[in-house]
Amino acid sequence: MAFELTRLIAIWVDDPMQSVLTCDFILDPTTHKMSGMWDVFGAIDHASPESRPFILNRQGIIDFGSLAQEDMRYWRVPLRELALHIGLEFWIEWPHDDRGLYRIERLAKLGSKGTKHSHDG
Repeated sequence: MAFELTRLIAIWVDDPMQSVLTCDFILDPTTHKMSGMWDVFGAIDHASPESRPFILNRQGIIDFGSLAQEDMRYWRVPLRELALHIGLEFWIEWPHDDRGLYRIERLAKLGSKGTKHSHDG
């Protein structure tokens, strides 16, 4: 099986309409994990005017960059460690000892026509 460029969309369980997480990465079809050690690009609320782009680094740190409010710049997420599938729930650790439960709603192969193709791990 070939590696696939994939888009992950996950919702914040407490408020599915706010802080939707999106990121694009290469999916290893054997392990269902993010492949490679390079940084992954993504965004929180990418389709809204309040979009917050980020980089997810190799250590599982989301970095919103130097324009972010300093005490909210870094979040931690275990996405690189997990076998990804629709319905998977995971925690994002926010600053100030806070965290939010997220659930993967979609894993879509990029580059294909339409948006209905999804992976169920």
